[in-house]
Amino acid sequence: MIYFNGDSYSAGSDLSSTDKAWPAKLAKMMQMPYINHAEPGSCNDRILRSTTNFIIENNNIDMIVLANTFLTREEIWEKDTEFHNRIHSEEKKLGSKLVTSDFLEQKYGFKKYRKFINLEKQVCDYYQDVYSLAEICKLRDIKYFIFSAASNLLGGGLWDNAVMDFVKNLNTYKELMKDPNFCDVNEFCLVDWAKKNDQKRHKVTNHLSEDGHNTFATYVYENYMKN
Repeated sequence: MIYFNGDSYSAGSDLSSTDKAWPAKLAKMMQMPYINHAEPGSCNDRILRSTTNFIIENNNIDMIVLANTFLTREEIWEKDTEFHNRIHSEEKKLGSKLVTSDFLEQKYGFKKYRKFINLEKQVCDYYQDVYSLAEICKLRDIKYFIFSAASNLLGGGLWDNAVMDFVKNLNTYKELMKDPNFCDVNEFCLVDWAKKNDQKRHKVTNHLSEDGHNTFATYVYENYMKN
């Protein structure tokens, strides 16, 4: 079985069914059953946490494919039932009330719910958490492919670029850069691919069109999965 996780780019937003999204198409090409726990609005903490939790309690997973999201997204514990539709059903079962802060800002405004974004810490945590998940997969003999759906622009002006000098000295980062099953955020992302290859994509969100989902699944299969 293949396990997928991610945000709206992998959940099939703007499609009539999740069966039309690229994870379903890719699983069909590989002739394997699948589960897709991608949830619109997810942050990387949710994606990596829920993936780890799922593979620990399930022994029938052969592969995981993660399409991670924006590093700027955070989680906040929010008890307001209005936001519970933003939490994946599997985490609701565990009692989670963690919602991405973006949704809260739309309702309550920037100042009330936005913490001071420490993007430098989130960058460090991202590589550490991905490395930890990869090691769990190796211990359990689970194949994996991890990349970014969102364009994170780590070379831009959102953060202190000097932090990357520190990150690049971390052994976890060095090991990930040698891992053929991990694509760094500056190496490849779904959004950049969509801008070049899917003329029917959503012009604001860059969500893939139905044809784009088909083509992207083929691209992933041919370039990363086939061998």
